[in-house]
Amino acid sequence: MKPGVAWALLALVAGGLCHCRTDEEADRTLESAPSTRLTLEPPTIQASPPPPPTSALAEDFEDEDFLVQVRTARLCTPVAPFLPPAEHRRLAVDVEVTAKTERLVPVSPLTFWLEDEGGQRFGATLAGCGPAFSNRNLQRAQSIRGEVAFDVPQSARDLRLIYQPFLVGRAQVTAHLALPSSTH
Repeated sequence: MKPGVAWALLALVAGGLCHCRTDEEADRTLESAPSTRLTLEPPTIQASPPPPPTSALAEDFEDEDFLVQVRTARLCTPVAPFLPPAEHRRLAVDVEVTAKTERLVPVSPLTFWLEDEGGQRFGATLAGCGPAFSNRNLQRAQSIRGEVAFDVPQSARDLRLIYQPFLVGRAQVTAHLALPSSTH
């Protein structure tokens, strides 16, 4: 061990020993401390605003930091062993995301969901039918385009695409996008 490191360790140990209190001293300190009454109030929970109706959605969403666009959506035919569960269909959505500012915009299949008319969300499956998004952080003027695939029940109606990136230094942003009507 180098002499400088040994002296530093010795100084830390000696300093710690000098600043220790006995149990008796600690008890006296606690007894002389003023009493403080702490009251906890239940947190105020604010409801999220309801999502816009599907009929009011566009196939693109522009925010101060990014633009996300639905290019196409299609039913795709997966191959074994990557089949959707029974009574489900696989929907592939071709999406493009463009960063507009210096703030990093994360893009991955896991930042997207499909949501039906009842508010039930369906996460992306990594077993898609085309070129999938890679996990990326986009910077100003960078774009990425790829497919995000979802396994949704045959009965799901009025589907919308949700994009919810985690943007550092900002409140949560949620983009609701329409899908071309032929797919839902």
